Amino acid sequence: MKPFSRSRISISYVIAIIALLALVSTSSYIASRNMERENNAIVNDAIPIAAAINNLLTDLLNQETGIRGYLLTADEQYLDPFTSGKDQLQNDLYHHKNL
Repeated sequence: MKPFSRSRISISYVIAIIALLALVSTSSYIASRNMERENNAIVNDAIPIAAAINNLLTDLLNQETGIRGYLLTADEQYLDPFTSGKDQLQNDLYHHKNL
């Protein structure tokens, strides 16, 4: 049996290093794709929730505006935003309860 020369051992090391580098690169690429897929799922879940929160905030502000107007003027026409905001809040809560 012929002993290994230094150049064969050096080439073996280079091949092993290249193989390990390819393995690490492939696993990093796969992990990066999985993270991107998870991030997209989180964003797709968060956008409807953000829209629902914005709608609820608008409904509550309408109610507050109506009550403030009524308290300042004692005119019942200022309760219209309160009533419509209350109805819209119930509607939004009903439609977004599954988020």
